[in-house]
Amino acid sequence: MNRLNTNYFDNFYIDWQNNEISENYVEFCQKQINNLSHIVPSLKKEKRKIIDTCCGCGFHSKFLIDKGHHVISFDKSEEMLNFAYKKNGILGKRQSLDEEFPENHVDLILNLNTSIGYKKNDLKNLLRNSYTSLKKGGILIIDLMNPAFFYKNFEEQMIFNFKDYEVNQTIKINKIYNSIVSTWDVYKNNEYSKDLSRELNFKLYTTNDIICSSLYYNFTLSNISFYGDMKGNEFHENSPRLIVKITK
Repeated sequence: MNRLNTNYFDNFYIDWQNNEISENYVEFCQKQINNLSHIVPSLKKEKRKIIDTCCGCGFHSKFLIDKGHHVISFDKSEEMLNFAYKKNGILGKRQSLDEEFPENHVDLILNLNTSIGYKKNDLKNLLRNSYTSLKKGGILIIDLMNPAFFYKNFEEQMIFNFKDYEVNQTIKINKIYNSIVSTWDVYKNNEYSKDLSRELNFKLYTTNDIICSSLYYNFTLSNISFYGDMKGNEFHENSPRLIVKITK
């Protein structure tokens, strides 16, 4: 079984993601970008300079570019970047969050679809490099799972079927450390595939985690806001998402 986070987001994962999400994944990403203007109203008025961190397959970047914004995209997964270029014409840079971001004096930095928590210092690296890259008044948006909602609603075991594959997912949680272990046992034509099976460990962040780390990296408490979704609705324990807005 593949137990390394760095190999988790490969071509098989991309294929699953674009086939298995209950709502069409492309439409889901487009809705996110359309709703983002509720939290960042200037996106409707002006063309902005944006960094799309952990850009994945490039759908968010594409929809932002379609609206006339200047977007710089990067991701650590070479497979995802290849897909982003072939499918969406997004020429992203291959890099991780711990490296200096590719441009400075930007208006907006995005980290969407629970793209941090896979490595120990993901949040710290995102905040440190965002503070350096954002101009004064620039905004960082982080889209995360809400731990309280997840603990109430997660299913320990789920089965996904697509094409010739069956994915048996098992989730184990550690509430003390707010961490999750997600195991995929993958079968192709009813035969177990050791190469495609995988295990992913990641952390869920609380509002307190965000505040403490943000203050350490020089962001101001009064400039940190939390929302329950991309439409800017109030955040509470039953919100499916934890949307963070931090203004420099």
